Amino acid sequence: MHEQAALLGRANRQELASLVGRADRQVQQALLERANYTADTDLFGRMSMTSQANLFQRASVQEQAASLGRLSREQSADLFGRANVDQQIDWFGRVDVAKQASLFGKMSREDQAFMFGRAPARDQVAVFGRVDKNTQAALLGRMNITADAWGRMSVQDQAATLGRMSIQDQADLFGRANYAEQAAMFGRTERAFKAEALGRMSIESQAAAFERASRQEQLDLLGRAPQIRADLFGKMSRAEQVDLMGRSFVRAQ
Repeated sequence: MHEQAALLGRANRQELASLVGRADRQVQQALLERANYTADTDLFGRMSMTSQANLFQRASVQEQAASLGRLSREQSADLFGRANVDQQIDWFGRVDVAKQASLFGKMSREDQAFMFGRAPARDQVAVFGRVDKNTQAALLGRMNITADAWGRMSVQDQAATLGRMSIQDQADLFGRANYAEQAAMFGRTERAFKAEALGRMSIESQAAAFERASRQEQLDLLGRAPQIRADLFGKMSRAEQVDLMGRSFVRAQ
């Protein structure tokens, strides 16, 4: 026993880490406790952000995925902002149309009119057709068109007429479309328009869109955010933190 202890005393740090890494989990836990990892309640708090983030990376995919539930809304929105535009558009498209509509309602009148203009002719005319007769007459009157003349037009001509309305009137018609119609109109806009609109979303909306990403996509983004990983490490239980510290010995081999 003394000879073995003497030999261990001559081992360098890498060799010791390798030996600890080969030990079973109970032995590792005992060594950590003797090294005061569990008794020193402020040990992990004194670690650098990078060290905490790296320890979090020792967790399994399943453990990291479970930690995603501890993200704040601000952190989820932060991760959403790190995704590329195509991912953001895809995730937003998976959000419930009622929640999508909360974004559209905050857009400028110009943007709302622009989206209305992207709808197919039949959809534009259908929205106009659901407006009460008095409002229809007022809208047409501003363009010197009678209800009879409107009724004789083809659908394509009716849509072209709606396209000549003022921005205010077109935006009002956009607001009268149902949630699914509004989402479809947004879906027909250009990629750059979508990117700018999504960048202006509220933290709550960005977080909701991030939640529609796949687990792997979420973890990929988490891998690019060391500050958030460090925060999630800090939210782990002491047992979980010590366990991850033990796994660091294995990586050190």
